[in-house]
Amino acid sequence: ALKGQPLGSPAWTFRVGGQYSFEVAGRGGYIRADYSLVPAYDTSRSTPGTPTYTPDAARTYKSQHMSLRAGMTFNSLDLNVFVNNVFNDVGGTPGPARTGCTLTTGAACTAFGNYNPLVTQNTIRPREIGIQAVFRYN
Repeated sequence: ALKGQPLGSPAWTFRVGGQYSFEVAGRGGYIRADYSLVPAYDTSRSTPGTPTYTPDAARTYKSQHMSLRAGMTFNSLDLNVFVNNVFNDVGGTPGPARTGCTLTTGAACTAFGNYNPLVTQNTIRPREIGIQAVFRYN
């Protein structure tokens, strides 16, 4: 990478989680929450005017995810309900449409060798709500 060129990853990320455990009628119970935040960032390490420049996939979107879980334990059995991706934030990164810079004018690419009209989108799994049973054999 050259000085000042993005590295294709966020400058920072934030993650926090916590669990509160308690007892109900002699059984263990818990409530858990997890949260993560990733800011928008440049994903392409190439710059305008280079053959590998892909302007349609050069930026990823901000994403924030929260997961919640509440459960009870019965000896080796753990029963819980959960919600993953509470905000239903699918975030993601657009896939390439224009690639292969073939003509440059100054620092900008003015013609591309490839164009795909069916732009793809890589996303995060959508909101998921469920019940889970886990048996731990000791």
